[in-house]
Amino acid sequence: MKRYPFLSVLIVLTWLVTLGAAAQEFAKDRWHQGEANLFNGEVYAGQVKFDLENNSLQISQSGTIRSFSAFQVESFSLVDEQTKLVRTFYALPYERADNYETPTFFELLSDGETASLLNREVVVQRVVNQGVAGGWGWGWGMRPMGVTVPVLENRLFLLDKEKSKVIKLNDKKGDLFEHLPSYRAEVEAYAKSKRLDPARLDHAVQLMEYYHTLTKRSN
Repeated sequence: MKRYPFLSVLIVLTWLVTLGAAAQEFAKDRWHQGEANLFNGEVYAGQVKFDLENNSLQISQSGTIRSFSAFQVESFSLVDEQTKLVRTFYALPYERADNYETPTFFELLSDGETASLLNREVVVQRVVNQGVAGGWGWGWGMRPMGVTVPVLENRLFLLDKEKSKVIKLNDKKGDLFEHLPSYRAEVEAYAKSKRLDPARLDHAVQLMEYYHTLTKRSN
């Protein structure tokens, strides 16, 4: 029987990629030590697990798991099991596409007197190309094979405290600057001097921290 060596390679690589994707865990998949503050004044401390997609929170205490929604939880904080960093989330009214406001969980990245930078992590499916020896067709070589894997992405938002409104930021570089009109020129100049991209989470945090220093000087 005729053998096709490249088929064995393809099967092995597909299995490895699939196994790696299945084993990958994100913060939402883990339990973290934390605390939740409810709108009714109750406070729960224990192991917490959050789901931003469904705006829900689970809290485990002494073997008992309680579930809450963003309608019930004012805020919660946790020590990320993987990064060991303290993360804080707030339930804020956010206007959806249907013009209806509903409590939504946002992670606080940078807090100031007039504005705060927020984030929502989203797990999306992305197709990545994996090199495969041989492949279909004539000849040998590395042919791309599309494999779907889960990828963590960040969705940045700005809380305008003067308008009491949460604004979604898009991926274009100037969007953050447009929502900081009082010091737009200064923040843009700072971004240019430091080569910061406001569409990147870590760079956006640096820019907002600088913006907060400007607003403090004016008071």
